[in-house]
Amino acid sequence: MPERYNKIKQITIIGAGSWGTAIAKVIAENNPGTIVLMWSYEKSTANSINIKNLNSEFLPGIKLPYNIKATTHLRESLVNTDGIIIATPSKVTPDTIQKISKFLKDEVPIAYLTKGFCKINNEILTISQTISRLFPKYSGRIVGISGPSHAEEVVRYYHTTLSVAGHNLKDRNFFSKLLNCDYIQCRETEDIIGVDLGGTLKNPAAIAAGIINMLPKCGDNLEGALIAESLKEMIKLGKFLGAEVDTIIDISGTGDLVATALSDHSRNRRFGKDIAKQIQEKGTILSWSDKFYLRFKPEYVLEKMSEKLHYLAEGAYAIEPLIELAEKNNISIPVYRSLYEVLLNKKEPSLLIETIKNPDNFAEIYNNAKIHIKDKKKGLEKLKGKAFKKLILNGIISKLESNSISPDSENDIINNLKSNLILSRTQNIFLFKNEEKLITEIKPNNAKKTLKKIIKLYLTETIDHYSPLYYHFFIKFLTIKYFWMKLTGNRNRITITGDFHNLHSLRNSVNTIYTAKHKNINDCIYYSYGISKFILPVPRFFVPSEILTNKFMKYLVRKSGGFIVHQSKLNNTLYLECIMEYLSILAGHGVPFLYFPELQGTDSPLLAPNDKFFKMLNSVMFKETTEVVLIPSEITYTSRMDEAETKDLFTEPVGINFSTPVFLSEYTRQSSSDIPISELIHKIWILDEIILPHYIICGILYENDYTVKASKLKKMIYSYIADNRIIINKSDKTIMNEGLKVLQKNSIIVRKDDFYIGLKNDVIKKFADFIKIKETVKLDNAD
Repeated sequence: MPERYNKIKQITIIGAGSWGTAIAKVIAENNPGTIVLMWSYEKSTANSINIKNLNSEFLPGIKLPYNIKATTHLRESLVNTDGIIIATPSKVTPDTIQKISKFLKDEVPIAYLTKGFCKINNEILTISQTISRLFPKYSGRIVGISGPSHAEEVVRYYHTTLSVAGHNLKDRNFFSKLLNCDYIQCRETEDIIGVDLGGTLKNPAAIAAGIINMLPKCGDNLEGALIAESLKEMIKLGKFLGAEVDTIIDISGTGDLVATALSDHSRNRRFGKDIAKQIQEKGTILSWSDKFYLRFKPEYVLEKMSEKLHYLAEGAYAIEPLIELAEKNNISIPVYRSLYEVLLNKKEPSLLIETIKNPDNFAEIYNNAKIHIKDKKKGLEKLKGKAFKKLILNGIISKLESNSISPDSENDIINNLKSNLILSRTQNIFLFKNEEKLITEIKPNNAKKTLKKIIKLYLTETIDHYSPLYYHFFIKFLTIKYFWMKLTGNRNRITITGDFHNLHSLRNSVNTIYTAKHKNINDCIYYSYGISKFILPVPRFFVPSEILTNKFMKYLVRKSGGFIVHQSKLNNTLYLECIMEYLSILAGHGVPFLYFPELQGTDSPLLAPNDKFFKMLNSVMFKETTEVVLIPSEITYTSRMDEAETKDLFTEPVGINFSTPVFLSEYTRQSSSDIPISELIHKIWILDEIILPHYIICGILYENDYTVKASKLKKMIYSYIADNRIIINKSDKTIMNEGLKVLQKNSIIVRKDDFYIGLKNDVIKKFADFIKIKETVKLDNAD
């Protein structure tokens, strides 16, 4: 045994995790006359150590020496200590150091076991740099202890070699002598930055090893390549930060990398395996017990499905600052960057595999990688919106607290609420019962509580109460009304088009969102009728409050899956946020819905029309890693000049089209990321909306100063269709006859002798412009 420091009465370990406990055990057994006092954040852990001589939570089954004690009081752990070893996770290290610096009176040696990066004043620092920055009087005296060392092996006396790094020889010797024994050998070095980097960068590499270990056709061969490429990138970063190459390729770099990446003792490797399992899941399917609970206690099932991994490995904390450090200094680390993209940006794991195989080709591989998706959650499609109310409420409150709605979310929203309240007194802005009272009651001391009440009010008045039975009756009612209106003499043919075979094939694997073009307040009824007619996924559907003329109608519509939107309130930031969060929760749980993205407030500086809706869908896809498919839908009131005008339901001909689905995951590729989804949907609306015969006549009139010769019109139609590349399944003669009939019936044109002359040139120009816009979009797409 090496000579012991008999004067050492106490060593303090800050942190009671597995590695801190293993080091405590080594020191306690090497120095029986020394008290090893562990500070634990968890009271249960401290009690277990003091009462049972076990760390049951973090190192179960290992009996600890009698001279290891524990406390939950940081100040108490530092009193009369002869040395400190910090063993906290990197994310809490800065806070821990600041507290130690306040409580510590005597200058005693300080070492750390922690691995990772910290961010101080927007600067990425290693652990040694962090301690020196926050505790300046210890600059040059910090000691880092690292190397290939699993706690599970050390406590069982497996032979282990550690690096003890620091600029101060006396302090290095102090900790080396505490640890050296028959089975542990410490190697001292001054290169503390090299030891820092080796210990930190091997952790993300171990996560990558865990991921690829679980993927199909990936084994030892690829893990070997991963270790080689990771080591090259560790050396590259080390050189930039002033580390010695010999340190990186020694035990604290290569040694620790191999031990951590290839061993199932490794927390980081296990974390990588768990991530890979999640990636490979096909989707969430409810068990029979969940289906039973869903009928009586849906909140239990929703909370269960919302559970994430119960731990986060140190390497996951290290990856983001590592990438930030590399990008800021223009250092290429493609393997670590690909891991970052898979972990944080949900890219498909093939990006990591292909980058390991060919890191020089990373730019091209990344450019074509999209997010990894799995099948949607199944079994929740029939759940009423009310069941999600708690999730929606918590989501909005979380956004308020994190200022993710705006830079100063709470104050901005309060100001917006009060501005809208003032406007409601002079303009036609609807207020719910008690809404005015709640807004006027908002004060600094009750803001959070009152905002929560307002959110609850908005959700109560908005979200659906869906029941499949009521939906069935609602559709039956619409069908009966349609045929009744037909029997009573209305020319009310409804034409429904779309690729229905493709749409049906997607219903069980993707989250279906109908992004519908808006014309007037009756649109939602016609779209719902069209969806039911072709047995498409049943959506919760946007219902403008204006069409709900009585309480019974409101009740029936909500029970049928309608969610009620007051369009006059869409400039109310909190009200719109409630709608967006409601739709977000529906999409995340596989519940289809129909929405009109155009109908959003535009006056508030906090709102971005259209983009807010599509950004919400993107965030759902990234969060849930399930495919979101948009079905752009268009409606045409074929006999009207003004489609915004409201008429009685089923009294006129209507055309409905369900366009080719848009898979949002395709636009997560870097090569497609500059295409705004809102712009894409608008283009599809334009391209797929029906061109009616009277549009073509109006286009010809507009090009000929609103006057055309009747005898030449048929020939002009042929040329106009060819020149504008119009696809229409009607003969030139039919187009002429139908178009003229509509225009003359609505007094848009008049015939004088052998000429048709425009009467309402603004209407003619509107239809002519529609065709020109359509042609422009076609040309843009061709380019």
